Amino acid sequence: MSENSVLNVFHPDAFNLFNVCSSLRKVCADLKDPFVRLATNDITIFHPIKPQLAHKELPQDIPKAMGANKFYIQQKLDGERLQLHMREGQFRYWSRKTTDYTNLYGANMVEGALTPHIHNCFHHKARSLILDGEMVAWDPIGEQYLPFGTLKSAALGQ
Repeated sequence: MSENSVLNVFHPDAFNLFNVCSSLRKVCADLKDPFVRLATNDITIFHPIKPQLAHKELPQDIPKAMGANKFYIQQKLDGERLQLHMREGQFRYWSRKTTDYTNLYGANMVEGALTPHIHNCFHHKARSLILDGEMVAWDPIGEQYLPFGTLKSAALGQ
């Protein structure tokens, strides 16, 4: 039985809301009445979003799938998929499975392994944002990305 089956029994909008907010607490609180439908499934700062995940294609099948459309191929960086949410100088980090890594990377500009180094990278008018991408560890001496699985060790300074 999938989460889709269970959530749809609870409320017709439950699965869609869960895919936006990844919070069963929010789904249960917002959808108490199964007869009241959601007007929107808004993305909200500090509620992790379930990302859309790509699927693999064989390299020789890509031109056929794309047809005559122009396309680019980007090298896959082998790190960890993370979301960064920022509002008014407060930061939160989540994995693609919505594990909270804020304690490791930093909730504000003075704590964590990452936030003190990036908080000034955002335009001063940016009050809130959500970034979703692949985080990798970089070796500045060897000028290369570190292998998969070393990100948390690098963040811990090990």
